[in-house]
Amino acid sequence: MMRRIPSTFGEARNAQKRGGGQVALALDEALISPPPDGDVRLQDLDAAITRLGLIDERHAELVELNIFAGLTFAEMAQVTGLSTSTIDRD
Repeated sequence: MMRRIPSTFGEARNAQKRGGGQVALALDEALISPPPDGDVRLQDLDAAITRLGLIDERHAELVELNIFAGLTFAEMAQVTGLSTSTIDRD
C-alpha cells in the first residue's frame, strides 16, 4: 500500500482534469511586490498583463476585469460566463 501512494500522487498530479502537463511557475517576490515607494506604473502593469496573456488568456482577462473594471468574482462570473468557483480557482 505504501508503494502505491507515490504512484497515485503522480497520477493525480498529471490528471487532465487537474491541468495535467502544465508547467508550474514559481512566483518571484521581486516580480509581484510593488515598489517601495508604492508607485505602480500603469505601463509596467500593462506589460505584466500582456505577458500573462501569452501564457493564459483567461487569467489575463480576469486580472483586467478585477483591476481595471473593479469587478467582484460574482460580477466577473456574469461577464465571462464562468462559475465563481472557477474564477476563484483561477
